[in-house]
Amino acid sequence: MSDRLTIVDATIAIQKGDRLEHTQIAVAFDHITTQAAARNAGRQIGEAMGEALALQLQHKRSLAS
Repeated sequence: MSDRLTIVDATIAIQKGDRLEHTQIAVAFDHITTQAAARNAGRQIGEAMGEALALQLQHKRSLAS
């Protein structure tokens, strides 16, 4: 594993009525030094967040208010 990493932590807030619920992920990448690497990281973050939200639905936790 590379000793130079970029770690990205992302949180999505889901409003349900008057309360907020949060889904959070953290992803580590080889050091991001180019635009192409940044775009690839963004795609992977989006996929990871989509999986986290899908797991909430799988466990019968509605994302709607």
